[in-house]
Amino acid sequence: MRKALEVGIEPSGRTYHDLLYRALPWTAELLLVVVPLPGGGDPLLPAGRKLLEDLAPYCTKESDERDWPGTQLEGDARGRVYRYRVVPDVLDIVAEATDHLYGWCPPDLPQDIALVHGDGEPFLASVTQERWAALTIDDEESAALSDLDLGLRDLWA
Repeated sequence: MRKALEVGIEPSGRTYHDLLYRALPWTAELLLVVVPLPGGGDPLLPAGRKLLEDLAPYCTKESDERDWPGTQLEGDARGRVYRYRVVPDVLDIVAEATDHLYGWCPPDLPQDIALVHGDGEPFLASVTQERWAALTIDDEESAALSDLDLGLRDLWA
């Protein structure tokens, strides 16, 4: 049975990289989000657009959505959600883009990186502009991450 745990210490450096790569056996999708600026403008600088181009061969779907792991927009607001297969090449690109979880913010990068289990339940959800993240993991996954300094605490406690 999976348990939702809030991440109390931002994964950065080696911890961030280890979290990404250790998720490989349990996750099927990686999500990134681009929320347009008011009036529909592009919030990303060229480096952020280049990252999306580099990931394009691994994209399984992109769609305008109101919600994604950790976020639900109000009203008619939508974000462009990009879904990628979780394979080592995708993790290499993502790990190279920033060295910390909350680095996933416009204008440099898309926002709200997420990793999703094969059954659609989030493994990692983030709201990067608010510097918040949570893991939804079972005992085996928890054991595999136990040496990482994440400051995990029960999300519902």
